[in-house]
Amino acid sequence: MHTRRLMMLGLVVAMVAPTKMVAQACFKAHAFPRCHTFWITEAGVSHRLGPILGGTDGSATLEVGYMVNTRGSSAFGAALFWREGEPVTGVGIRPRYRRWLNPRISVDLAPGIIVYSGGHRPSPTLSTQAAINWGPSFALTAQMDVVRRRPKGTELAWYGGGRLGGGLGTAGMLGGLALFALVIATP
Repeated sequence: MHTRRLMMLGLVVAMVAPTKMVAQACFKAHAFPRCHTFWITEAGVSHRLGPILGGTDGSATLEVGYMVNTRGSSAFGAALFWREGEPVTGVGIRPRYRRWLNPRISVDLAPGIIVYSGGHRPSPTLSTQAAINWGPSFALTAQMDVVRRRPKGTELAWYGGGRLGGGLGTAGMLGGLALFALVIATP
């Protein structure tokens, strides 16, 4: 009789323990204790603020990364990003800090650097971002790029915009990649 109870208890523990661990690794961003870790899947657009020295006045960004919530109101992580627009186009990395103001609203600070620009501009280029997030799916963003100009000097480019995260961000990323493939395939 005791053996049967122990086997049932072991079966219940084996079924519940993994579920509890998986429930804390989230696809959409949420504060601790709901999520211990969460994925960053974001697609964003922004508009250049201030003078434009040739090129376009818009920018698009796709980001994929991972963050870990602390037991307090903070989260730390990093994301790889692809950025298209003037004066910066390229691939980079952004360490990210998130401060949860409440369970739905948070603020992100992400100093980033473009490490590969495909010869368009000198690398590395500073590309920082700050955001206020409403839930896991929408954020307003501010971005600053610092571009080295040859033979001397730098250019500061300021942007304001928004981004989609979670499932909407993934859909935006897939749509952006499909559009990119279509543009490349078109003669």
